[in-house]
Amino acid sequence: MIDLKAIRLAVDPKAPQTGNIHCPVHDDTHPSLSMSVGPGDRLLVCCHAGCEQGAVFDEVRRRAGPLLNGHRFATGTDANITYVYRDAKGEPIARVIRTERADGGKDFRQQTPDGQGGWQWKGPKGSTPLYRLDELAKAPGAIVIACEGEKAADAAQRRLGVGYVATSWMGGVAGVNRADLSPLAGRDVIVLSVVFQ
Repeated sequence: MIDLKAIRLAVDPKAPQTGNIHCPVHDDTHPSLSMSVGPGDRLLVCCHAGCEQGAVFDEVRRRAGPLLNGHRFATGTDANITYVYRDAKGEPIARVIRTERADGGKDFRQQTPDGQGGWQWKGPKGSTPLYRLDELAKAPGAIVIACEGEKAADAAQRRLGVGYVATSWMGGVAGVNRADLSPLAGRDVIVLSVVFQ
């Protein structure tokens, strides 16, 4: 058995007794990392702010490796990754739920606020927002890296760092026609056609 409480504290020294903890991959002002023990005594972790799953696993291993006692992260079941779209002020306005299926496939579903503090399984009406609008607003002089997909945008942001803001849009290549690209007006934009891992 693994000691979930000890692992939570190793990852986030300010972890509360229950609920989400601070994600170690991004500057997490509102705890967004869920952590539990699944079938086979495997550790299940997910950053609900959208951090790439591999990066979360790596950082949890780095901080809590000895406490895992050789146990592995769950890999044989469907895994959900949530990418949160925020407006220029940082308020959540939409989410994309990426499901990486155990059979190797993947699915994407969109959510929007339901007006009652929760989420509904509906995509935005009309045009769709860009991923990381809040970061674009905070860095008006940064070079914009346009990627296909949130996962690629997260990986590009980690690799390129300060001076760049990696963004994407909902729906992949087919969804670019619905994307509101107006926040990119007057900015230097590089369209990225390679995939960072």
